[in-house]
Amino acid sequence: MLGDGEGALHVPFWALPAVEILRIFAGGTGGATFLGRFVELVGKYRKQFVTASAWLKMDASAVTPDTPVPFDINLVWFELDSENRETLTVKADPTTRAVVNLGDASALRSTVFSPYGAGAAAPFKGAMYGVHGTMPDLLRLGLRDPRLQFLLKPKATFAGPDPMVHAIIEWLGRDKPIAVLDFSGVPPEAADAAIGVVLSLILQVAMRAPDGDQAIGKNLPVLLVLEEAHRYLSEGASMLTRESANKIAREGRKYGVGMWLVSQRPTELPETALAQCGTLIALRLTNSADQGAVKTALPDDVSGLSAVLPALRTGEALVSGEAAVIPTRTVLDVPSPFPKAEDPSLAGWRKDLKEFQVDQAISSWRGTYGEE
Repeated sequence: MLGDGEGALHVPFWALPAVEILRIFAGGTGGATFLGRFVELVGKYRKQFVTASAWLKMDASAVTPDTPVPFDINLVWFELDSENRETLTVKADPTTRAVVNLGDASALRSTVFSPYGAGAAAPFKGAMYGVHGTMPDLLRLGLRDPRLQFLLKPKATFAGPDPMVHAIIEWLGRDKPIAVLDFSGVPPEAADAAIGVVLSLILQVAMRAPDGDQAIGKNLPVLLVLEEAHRYLSEGASMLTRESANKIAREGRKYGVGMWLVSQRPTELPETALAQCGTLIALRLTNSADQGAVKTALPDDVSGLSAVLPALRTGEALVSGEAAVIPTRTVLDVPSPFPKAEDPSLAGWRKDLKEFQVDQAISSWRGTYGEE
């Protein structure tokens, strides 16, 4: 879940490629000049971190803008923002910056420059003045957005330890058999990319896990359950997420990583993932296209069972595959307690209502765009 307390969700943003990082925090990539400069600076600061780090044993020259090593994104923003605002007391001389008040990268505070003069008068515009448009401002807003703070914490330090180790152990629930990663309240584009990171890293760790009782993979198999899977695996989803899910569907079994896709729209799931499903549990479906997707996934000799899909009652399901000896129409156990996503109750409308309580929700919504 989101927050700062015990059990808070953390997904290190720097595990993403540079372009995905920009999409999440700025809401887009901007023009070619800004994108190219952002990618260049990400590569620069990743290399600097590797050079200064005591726990990363890597050759800095081999680091690229997409290498999953930490870097300070505030420094990237600060450099881009300063370029976009810079004025000079001597034309074309970058050593004569007309600084009025030096900013602070850690506080996301811009440097204030003297306004450029009219005509040929000093101060003069810097080489990149205004080239980046509003993108530095959008990036700053994203870095301040409370909904995205789970991507920025905890911060990596040169002394260590590796924050990715802590994050993966938290995703796996530490000593608990089940862990729930709650992405509710996270902007869709950020949740999409973050889930791709989680899927990719867990598979990569399982593929490279050493022999031992405490290593996830063949000795400690992991089952990944994706609720509302069509949101993250459709054609419009992040390429990283789709590729990771498809790779787990194709190859995960031999590394001890399984996947359970939960969706109300089977037509929007990747064909590769759907074709690799060993067991299919289908509840009531009324859409003909979704019924067709389930029918296609059923064995040929029992595909006629799909005809009952629109007639299933609440709690009834068709089960086919490795979990059932023969394809079966069955009644599922009622969950206890019911999940928060259960059907809403009308009991509240039968009470005497004095006033709707919306002030707290509005304050929370407005807080999304406020500064810390």
